[in-house]
Amino acid sequence: MNYNNEMLFPAVKIVFALILVAAALGVVLYFMKRILQKKSIGTKGKMIEVLGTSYIGVKKSILIVDVLGAILVLGVTNENITLLTKIDNRESAGDDPPADRGLHGQID
Repeated sequence: MNYNNEMLFPAVKIVFALILVAAALGVVLYFMKRILQKKSIGTKGKMIEVLGTSYIGVKKSILIVDVLGAILVLGVTNENITLLTKIDNRESAGDDPPADRGLHGQID
């Protein structure tokens, strides 16, 4: 009978210590996540936001991307990412076709 009590107490201590360490780790991770979210720049914690994508071929697409407030039009292939143009004002990024906005063939 005494042998069981001697084995039970160290086992309870080990389980309690593991629970305590897991809880402490959870608290640290929670606060680290909150601190890192506050330091990020941009809308809703995002520095880069994809505004639109148009696929023009196999593994080829054109993306409109907002990077820290600058709107970029990027050509993306399997091997390269190329800056096609930069849109300076948000009003010109409306629903009009690119030729109507004066962006046709323009590369900055």
